[in-house]
Amino acid sequence: MLPPAAGFSNAKDADAFLDRLLATFNYNKMDFSGAIVMNKKSVFINYPYWKQKFSEKK
Repeated sequence: MLPPAAGFSNAKDADAFLDRLLATFNYNKMDFSGAIVMNKKSVFINYPYWKQKFSEKK
């Protein structure tokens, strides 16, 4: 398995940021935990968007 693309700060929007987080989670749980800690403000700011996006009824 290859590591996810590096550089969370290079994510162009909240969706790209979440994609990188999920790729990190699937690759290595320890790196995922570190990514959350290092990017806690971005996670905090984007959480309401992600919650709304994934709780929409289709």
